[in-house]
Amino acid sequence: MNVEEAARKHALKNAFDYGEAKAGNVVGKVIGECPDAAKDLKATMRIIARVVKEVNSLSEKQVEGELSEYEFQEKKQREGLPEINLKKANTRVAPNPSGMLHIGHARAIILNDEYAGKYGGKFFLRLEDTDPKTKKPLPDAYERIPVDVEWLGCKVADV
Repeated sequence: MNVEEAARKHALKNAFDYGEAKAGNVVGKVIGECPDAAKDLKATMRIIARVVKEVNSLSEKQVEGELSEYEFQEKKQREGLPEINLKKANTRVAPNPSGMLHIGHARAIILNDEYAGKYGGKFFLRLEDTDPKTKKPLPDAYERIPVDVEWLGCKVADV
């Protein structure tokens, strides 16, 4: 497929999905399909702009009719956790008690709790304070972190 054909295909899809095609939304798809188009991006953008203008001048029925001539791959979206080959999985998270939990901690905590639950294991919370010279522990964090983990809906087997 050449750049112009790819541009038309994705401009039609963009117009169908959003009522109007936009060159900025089409360029990534075109380059994904025609990687050589990135070598001369100015020329590619001129082609895309022209094609988008043409597509935007079509009626909804014309867009739908032309779009049916193209095939698109459906995005495969996994639901839930990836499968692993284990009968039992004990997991742990070891945040440093140098401060309160943040969104990165929450992600790790929830994923570990989900895997432990899915595979019949236990989820452990370990407060990683082995080197207080590197990161000085915050006394309040020893009490706050387990409360925050519970607030996330995670079942801790042991701290």
